[in-house]
Amino acid sequence: MTNTLLFYIFIFITLLLIGGYFYGTKSNQLLAANAINKLSDLFEPDDQQIINIGGVVGYHVEMSFPETSHFQKIEGTITLLPRHTLLYLPVSKLIRKSDRFFIRIHTPKIPVKGTARLFEKKFAHKHRQSVLDSNRFVKKYVRREKNEFCYCLDKKMESALFEEILSGINNPKPLKELSFYPDQNLVALLYVPGKNDNEILTTVADVLKNFK
Repeated sequence: MTNTLLFYIFIFITLLLIGGYFYGTKSNQLLAANAINKLSDLFEPDDQQIINIGGVVGYHVEMSFPETSHFQKIEGTITLLPRHTLLYLPVSKLIRKSDRFFIRIHTPKIPVKGTARLFEKKFAHKHRQSVLDSNRFVKKYVRREKNEFCYCLDKKMESALFEEILSGINNPKPLKELSFYPDQNLVALLYVPGKNDNEILTTVADVLKNFK
């Protein structure tokens, strides 16, 4: 292999990495903006603050509401794959698999009386095994489309709310966790942001808004 050929290969790889950096940066910024805008449009906060927590791979949003609102506060943290770093992106996909948007909704109007948690089955076995092993909860496994989910419910709880939520989502694949903590006035939601997540966020928002 001649020095000239090596030089052109080096230039090609350099240009590829530079192009990937700018394309990946723009892609992550758009993904984060779209996810946060969807959240803001659905819950209509009085004010919000967006904080960058990791270059183009992490953003945190805090939303505040007037005293008359159904909601007290919403906090969201979105973590994204490093699309701007082509060399590390394949490794990150193997480790983290996907982008994630974790949302904490503070509201005194929780539509259940006891702790209730819903997990995508594979996610639960990898990240919430301690919950699955707990004797506190009654577990129930269900299938929606090609996806399996697990309900973890206080023994006095029924799964009707989760049945309603999942039945209202045509493609529940991006949903990883939905937990209700009435003793903390808290709802926790974790899903993969993207084109197919709008039904998940809309369904959860409607359930909370319509509960009196």
